[in-house]
Amino acid sequence: TGGLQRERCIAALIRACILAGYYDGTAPHRSIGTWRGPDGLPVVHAGDRIFHDGRVFGPGATIGDAIYVVGGARQAPSYERNGGSSFDWIPASLGDCLTVAAHLDEWHWHDPDPDSAGATRDLYLGGLWCDMLGAAPAWRPHKFVQAPAGSGKSTLLKYTRALLGGAAHPIQRSYSKAFLEQTFSTTAAAFLLDEMESDTDGGRVRHLLELVRLLSDDGAFGGRGTTSGQARSFDVHGSVTMVATVTEDWRPQDRSRIVFLELRRFLDRPGQAPASPETIAANIEAAGRLSPGLRARAIATWDLFQENLTLARARVLELGGSPRDADQLGHLIAGWATATADEPMDADTVGRLERFKPFILTITDADDQVDDPA
Repeated sequence: TGGLQRERCIAALIRACILAGYYDGTAPHRSIGTWRGPDGLPVVHAGDRIFHDGRVFGPGATIGDAIYVVGGARQAPSYERNGGSSFDWIPASLGDCLTVAAHLDEWHWHDPDPDSAGATRDLYLGGLWCDMLGAAPAWRPHKFVQAPAGSGKSTLLKYTRALLGGAAHPIQRSYSKAFLEQTFSTTAAAFLLDEMESDTDGGRVRHLLELVRLLSDDGAFGGRGTTSGQARSFDVHGSVTMVATVTEDWRPQDRSRIVFLELRRFLDRPGQAPASPETIAANIEAAGRLSPGLRARAIATWDLFQENLTLARARVLELGGSPRDADQLGHLIAGWATATADEPMDADTVGRLERFKPFILTITDADDQVDDPA
């Protein structure tokens, strides 16, 4: 009363600063995306709301050793408030997940051999599940889809973007390594890169692949100084989906982090007419509606994903894969298994994982007499 009490406000701010401690910039800043919390559970940052372990936090909250800073508002997974700061996820049904699998069947996926029927589509579906989890998994599997003209690669990216919703950045069609580092620093969302090819600028692609390699586990972070004495830093996280008509020969360290998938032309699929443009457009619209519930299901079934991951990793190693194969392929298989069932994989399902064997690099490289990946 009686106006602003300036001296008392100053004293209160000084006390608050002392209690907060000295800030030296070492605490990581985290903006939009899905992160791994200090307890191993996902933390979903929707820009103006942060969701973790049944509680909603405001921007500026410190969870573990990270500060979750304010960001542009993003679509959050489906949830409902329970009063106060508590909430519950509203996950999509298993039927909604199977609808997505049916939508993906509209594209002409190429499987490496007859014994791997459906494996390519299932790995892409598993990759979408991992995309929804952002940087929460210990490993981020990347996907490269080689797609000739007439295969619907642009519509596939549009469908993927609609399905991932707030868990993905906009589709990038003109980009460089430096642009991605600077524009999407402090985020943990999926990257969707169109026309990722090297026929015009091989150096650009090599630099981009350097970034992709770093994104696989701990993320890409670092900084550089300028001649004016200012520092620029970046801290980027997330999985990458790349789509292009051609690709160059990759180094082993790139191939071990990026699963190679193929699309064929719609018209080359025997016995099945291609979906009409109206059907594809309707599926993309449906994916956008399903997105919040599917993302809530991905977060809510985190423990199931971890169980499936343990089973998938063990099976890949049993089939002759390396620990890197188990990381890369195991996460994709776990994503597919969690998206398509309410229970962990049973013994029969684990046994049938042999259909993914053509994607195990350790085996294919040995057959082709290629050196092991670094």
